[in-house]
Amino acid sequence: MHLKKLKINKYILLHLVILLSSISYLLQKTLAVTVSLSWVSAILFGLIQTISAAHAIAWQQILKLVPLNVAIANTAVMFAWGMIWGHFFFNEQVTIFMIVGTLVIFFGI
Repeated sequence: MHLKKLKINKYILLHLVILLSSISYLLQKTLAVTVSLSWVSAILFGLIQTISAAHAIAWQQILKLVPLNVAIANTAVMFAWGMIWGHFFFNEQVTIFMIVGTLVIFFGI
């Protein structure tokens, strides 16, 4: 029973690391649409760098627990996160083509 719980926790941790990476991309897009250089853009830039560094360290730790081929295959979830972030933070429309494309990528990997 304990080993099964550990296996589930590995995959939860993997998806939290993937989520962390998608948050970095969300902040990068936020910074890209920022009109001018300001303290806000400097803070965003620093936050992006910090999250990217944390992601790099966390990814290396995850690879100690999960095989590389499994970890890479799960990164396809990031396309779904991108659609969610785009819809809620940038009012982007999610089309059926985007959903189908994400599913093709997800199941094709």
